[in-house]
Amino acid sequence: MKYEAFETTEIPKHGAFFEPFKEEFKSKLFKHNRIIQTLNEKIKGLNLAGNDLQESQIEQLLTLSHKPEDWLEICFYSEQNPAINHERLWIGGLEKFNTSALYLENLGYFYYQNGKFHKSLEYLAKSHALEKSFFALSLAIAASYSLTQYHLVLDYYAKLSQKDRQKLNDDLLFKVATAAQHEQQFSLALTIFNEVHQKNKAPALPSLQESLFAKFGGSKKMENWVERVNASMNDAENRAKLSLDELITYAAVLMYENKFDKALKHLESIKKERYKDRVSS
Repeated sequence: MKYEAFETTEIPKHGAFFEPFKEEFKSKLFKHNRIIQTLNEKIKGLNLAGNDLQESQIEQLLTLSHKPEDWLEICFYSEQNPAINHERLWIGGLEKFNTSALYLENLGYFYYQNGKFHKSLEYLAKSHALEKSFFALSLAIAASYSLTQYHLVLDYYAKLSQKDRQKLNDDLLFKVATAAQHEQQFSLALTIFNEVHQKNKAPALPSLQESLFAKFGGSKKMENWVERVNASMNDAENRAKLSLDELITYAAVLMYENKFDKALKHLESIKKERYKDRVSS
């Protein structure tokens, strides 16, 4: 049987960071594991367009697969046939390879690619319990963020070594920083934002104090403005008359005064008041 190289279609939007890692793994798997060639005629049902696999075929292929890499190669190779129920094929491997961190990690990625983030985390957690890897931990960060489970984002970030944290791209780092803000770990959020800023050699930004003083023309004028706005904040009708710029500036002043909790509550209340029709329940 002539081997046809695995070809990906459009990269899923959820997997842009992870796809290069996975494609490199697939390439090495097909090159060195070679169960596709070994099974020869027995494997051809996998790329028979328009036909799903029968249970008996899956059972036979599973019997002929002696290690996790064998079943992974079969699952990856089968992706060129859209008629196959790939989830059924992936789950079929659990009967034999449920103690393989490598298999569970890849199953977690399968679910992540398909937007089933709860399922992804379920199998990634099982993978972590056996062996921690950079790929699986960074994938868990992304899946947790997609579910707005911000405490899990920080838990998985904490499990990464300092060296592995440097491998995360800006998007994942921003996810961690945003999660830190939601969990009121503002120092961590600021540290990450600064690291991304330095890594990209971006021009230095003015400090919050410099920005506010420039906006008001000095600390005294800012204090006078805050005193006037404070009078409006406790009354919904008067608060509604304030512009969005004024409301955001007020939050910035609170942060300048190290009142981060109050600033966060203020922004969340404004979000509900001004954008309640856009906020999902």
